[in-house]
Amino acid sequence: MRKKEILILLILALMATNCATPKKSKKTMPARPDLMNITDDSRFIAEFENLLIKEQSRELPAEAVFRYFDLNLFAAEAQFQRAFELVKKLDQRTETALMLNNIAWRFRGEEAWFDRLLHISQFAVSLSDISKFVKLDESRIYYPVDASVELKYWANIHDTFAWYLVKNGEKSRALEIYDKILKHYEQKEIYYNYAELLHSLNRRENALRAAIRAMELSPSDTDAELLLRYYAREMAYTEDAASAMVLNARDAGYGLLAAELKASETQQPLPFFQLQTLDGSQISSELYSGSAKIIIIWNLNCESCIQLLSNIESAYQVQLGRSDSDLLTISSEKESDNTQYLIRQNDYSFPVYFGGKYLKDLGIDHVPVIIITDTSDTIRYRLKGVRYLRELQAVIHLALQSITSLP
Repeated sequence: MRKKEILILLILALMATNCATPKKSKKTMPARPDLMNITDDSRFIAEFENLLIKEQSRELPAEAVFRYFDLNLFAAEAQFQRAFELVKKLDQRTETALMLNNIAWRFRGEEAWFDRLLHISQFAVSLSDISKFVKLDESRIYYPVDASVELKYWANIHDTFAWYLVKNGEKSRALEIYDKILKHYEQKEIYYNYAELLHSLNRRENALRAAIRAMELSPSDTDAELLLRYYAREMAYTEDAASAMVLNARDAGYGLLAAELKASETQQPLPFFQLQTLDGSQISSELYSGSAKIIIIWNLNCESCIQLLSNIESAYQVQLGRSDSDLLTISSEKESDNTQYLIRQNDYSFPVYFGGKYLKDLGIDHVPVIIITDTSDTIRYRLKGVRYLRELQAVIHLALQSITSLP
């Protein structure tokens, strides 16, 4: 019951330009190797290190950095330290922190390498600075509808480090980190780990409150309900009392969702769109004219989005019987064979379009985003964040309830 870290693959275009004078021949720079097309691991490591050491490169494709460090993670101590020191020199602080956090969490079961992974997690924390994202003295943020992506990364990176501290027997220090995280950002998976820590410290009432908060953050989530019931039993509450807690937490969660919807209300015209279908044909917004629209914008590189595609499918099946609303999805990529494969392999039936250019018209720079329009093509709600995908059916119901005749 723990989040999977989100890994962002940033493709950096590295270009060299040359100047020429009338009386001098043009000078050409040697072409850099295409790192990700090097299949031999030893050659890849050599070319990567050559760019870092000889060419003094400080920015490299994130997926190349991940592959390099991954290959050296379980190497002999001297080779690992060499790789670690080279990676530390990169200017890509956020990407490096995310990569290290991803590795630390992915290999958390490797007990023989625990000290190394703990050190990696600690360094990832050192690369993330909360002061860049929120003021330390500002009030607690419960539902950061427009919270920066970086703030979420900051919280997840610290959550991983706290997990390692707990395993290392440093529970008091881990508790301080969780208190710091939750002062600025809330996420149900973080509350899962926080509740487990509190319970291990025999602070069972606090653990139960953390479980209740997790369910308020995700009222439709089965895991959150099971966690709440578990800690209620640990406190010797009856099943009826636990059920009452579940209902209260669920009602509170839906109430907060409704409040968030209200806060996100807008009255903007939906720009005309022309999108590409999976088979390469084109459709325009005229196809959906006259209906309320639920538009979900996602991307293949958004791991949490991929995990929640089944939620989109379930919501789409519910919408099939309704004549006054349509559900469609737009991939922020221009075109992708991998996206087509993913959709067809899982037999998803919801419409998928490619609309990289259209996102500029909508002013969207992060995914996922849910846009809900009324029947006159006016954007009524714009919701950012994976949380709304988790609660997609509830969000759709609440939104349409306010703009259509839905009972």
